[in-house]
Amino acid sequence: MMTRIILGILLSFICIQPIGAAEDGYAPAAISDAPALVTLDFSREKGMFSRQLFSTMDAPFVDLEEYELLKQSNFTLVANMDRDIRPEKAKAIAEYGFETLVFYDQKRPMGKVELERNAQEFLDKIDALKKRYPGFEVRYIIFANEPDLSFPPGGFPDGLSPFWIGTMNELFHNYEAFVNYVKSKKPEVMVGGLGFASAGSRVWIQKFLEYVDKNKVPLDFIPYHCYASGLKSYIEGLNAIEEMLNDHPGLHPKLAVTELDIRALMIPNDQPYPEMDTAWKAAHNILAMLFLADRGIWMLIDYGGPSRDQDANANCLWVKADGTKKPVYFAHQAFNHLNDTIQIAQEGSNFQTFGVGAGKSKDNNSLTIVIAGFDQYSLLPHLTKPKLPAGAPPVNQPPEAINMQERDRQSRDALVYKNYSLSIKNLPWKDTDTFVMETYAVDDTHDLVLMETREIEGASQITIHKDIGLPQVQLIKIFKKK
Repeated sequence: MMTRIILGILLSFICIQPIGAAEDGYAPAAISDAPALVTLDFSREKGMFSRQLFSTMDAPFVDLEEYELLKQSNFTLVANMDRDIRPEKAKAIAEYGFETLVFYDQKRPMGKVELERNAQEFLDKIDALKKRYPGFEVRYIIFANEPDLSFPPGGFPDGLSPFWIGTMNELFHNYEAFVNYVKSKKPEVMVGGLGFASAGSRVWIQKFLEYVDKNKVPLDFIPYHCYASGLKSYIEGLNAIEEMLNDHPGLHPKLAVTELDIRALMIPNDQPYPEMDTAWKAAHNILAMLFLADRGIWMLIDYGGPSRDQDANANCLWVKADGTKKPVYFAHQAFNHLNDTIQIAQEGSNFQTFGVGAGKSKDNNSLTIVIAGFDQYSLLPHLTKPKLPAGAPPVNQPPEAINMQERDRQSRDALVYKNYSLSIKNLPWKDTDTFVMETYAVDDTHDLVLMETREIEGASQITIHKDIGLPQVQLIKIFKKK
């Protein structure tokens, strides 16, 4: 789903009808009588949280209010969906100090001469913008987008993707020509391919890895997309990618989830889900990001953003047309407090209904913890479900849309927790020191609101007991009292 406009076009034939729990066989998830038990080990460092984890899309047009909100929320990277970057956009990116990534979409096969000519024109434009607006720089490029997206039978002709009309080998050859040309001119730029629609596209990904491995083609990172209504598919998708990479020990690309959102965005633009304005979406997306960060993903890009461009799919966006911020915006603010911290190891998160991520300061005097509680079944049965217009042949309906609510259910053994016990061990804090602990909440009634402040004595181990809403995102900040 490269552009929000195309997303609406692809799904514009879908209409919706309500569904109920009994109709589709839903059963409520089991609620645990015991708290979630999670341990943080202050001494087990996993390195700095990657700065590329704190990324999002920007609007097709220049929205300075959007950039201001992103800056206030400690985002570091803004992805441009259009390789034809407008000067006013480059100016804003430079002034706000963001890194930038460009989606270099190519929809048809090209000969080497044409491809290199287009690539040089693109690089020349980047250089001109950089000269005009010091500080602007494209550091990352994704070549191609969702070539594996097809809806056979029916849908697009011959099962082809709307984003690639050639063969698999033609795209691989074009990627090779593009990346080698860019690296010959700008070796510092990181290039990834091919913006896969799903980590489950095993044939495409396996063949691509075989090609770049056999032909020694540069591959700095593998971008793929995650759209789901539950966290199970995120876990399975990453496991699949890692399994395929294990077959190519000579390849060491970073992994990047460059489109992430809840599956219920898959509806026409004129049919918004009001549920997407709630904390249910916020907790889902942050829990997914906590899982992916815990597993070492290098880059994360939520498909939304704080744009008021309601011509785009409003279900993706973090603000309403009147500028009101949705819970997902404040949830990202909470997650972004992990920026510029050292990630420490955690144990106990199932990352389907409950998850924790934490980072400490370089001087060991503070700790930031982000927690998400989520229950897929609390709302999913009450959403609306795509339905074909009367008389439409079934082949015109993408299977992904038909099965939107039936897929990605959380595991039946994934208990839901209403409280947790969080132990933090191997702390270097002295009992003569005093620390302040602040707890913030994001849910449908709290916009990253400070809920509690209390002082605690330094110790080698502390345990925090708290309730958590379903859904809810919590931010806990512990720091040495001055």
